[in-house]
Amino acid sequence: MRIFPSLAGLVLVSGLAAAQENALPATLTLAEAKRIALAGNPGVKALLARVEAAEAVVGQSRSARYPQVNATASAAWLRDVSVANGDADDIPYFQVGITANWLLFDGFATRFRVEAAKAGVESNLANWQDGQRLLARGVAVAFLNCLLATESGMVAEHDAQFNGELLDEARKRLEAGNGPRVDVLNFSVRVRTAQNNLLGTQREVRAAHQVLASLLGLASGDLPEGTALATPDMVSAETLPKADAAIDQALAARPDLLRYQHAIAQLDAAVSAIRAGYKPQVVAQASYAMAHASDPWFHVDRDADSYVGMALSWDIFDGRLKEYSIAENQALLLSTSEARNQLRIDIASEVRRALDSAATAAKQYANQAEITDMSREIREIVRKEYASGLSPLTRLNEVQTDLVRAEGNLSQASIRYQQALEDLAAAIGHNLP
Repeated sequence: MRIFPSLAGLVLVSGLAAAQENALPATLTLAEAKRIALAGNPGVKALLARVEAAEAVVGQSRSARYPQVNATASAAWLRDVSVANGDADDIPYFQVGITANWLLFDGFATRFRVEAAKAGVESNLANWQDGQRLLARGVAVAFLNCLLATESGMVAEHDAQFNGELLDEARKRLEAGNGPRVDVLNFSVRVRTAQNNLLGTQREVRAAHQVLASLLGLASGDLPEGTALATPDMVSAETLPKADAAIDQALAARPDLLRYQHAIAQLDAAVSAIRAGYKPQVVAQASYAMAHASDPWFHVDRDADSYVGMALSWDIFDGRLKEYSIAENQALLLSTSEARNQLRIDIASEVRRALDSAATAAKQYANQAEITDMSREIREIVRKEYASGLSPLTRLNEVQTDLVRAEGNLSQASIRYQQALEDLAAAIGHNLP
């Protein structure tokens, strides 16, 4: 079956991931993070084990096609209870033999059971693939949250650095008798505030790293020290697919939809297997045995017995068991079919929402980039005016706050756009590395 190469490969990669936990790349990309998670996450391994269990069910169903051979041996003590005085001795009786049965015809029930088991494998395989899709989406969310927290920390650090420079200038003015003490206090407060913000963002970075490490399956529960995360390349909104084309791709690729389709095939085969019970069964039988009384020493010429024959059995009435079993499976079939139809509707809606979010996020990022550039230019102009005495302190505080807010919003807009692209890829079913 096709799952074994995948299973062996994932077990090998999983072992390597565990061995190299402390040797992650110095710069970790999102695609590499997904690969590590898919190889090392225990939840995905559990889903893969279910696929292997379903493979074994196929072998169990196929076993009915082969002869069944049984060897027997027995020892018993016989008493003739017809003796009137009841003093008859027990007679030891020994028997050994071998029997073979071969199911020649069962109304094709075995064939349908094998087909149902194969559909079960495909259903579990689709479930495993959908688990990978959802895990990859979770890794993307955690990865981008790490980047967002890091970017927020950089904004806070730049804010603290800028206000620190102004604080140094204010102190020099105060010492020279050209500036008021309130300026020194103002910038001291702003430096401390920026430092507090920086401490908060550093804690957020550590928490985001720990969440990502959990999804990657790292036993330490944290990324190795010194691991940096690479910012994904920005993708132009012009490359976004059309809605109808994206929906068609999703309906063809989404594993959760394929899982329903395989479940329907499995129930169809189960109904056919039950209906096969209305037909007779034909079994070829053969036996060779030896039996001897008094002692276990057999004599082939007088103790051996054998037979070869055919047996036919036909269930005439079973209390309508098969009828109700078929009704149960047909009801489940209808339920699964309607659930699949609802999922198709949900997928189409999800893809359209993801497309709209991605297009909107792209425009917001472009607008915020311009806002940030203009805010930075305004801040530099006002800083020069403040230094020359043309602008008051309150104006400089205002433009610096605007710039910090603009830079934070730019970082968020960038991450939101990347996240929207990941959500779109997950909605279509194309988010695996």
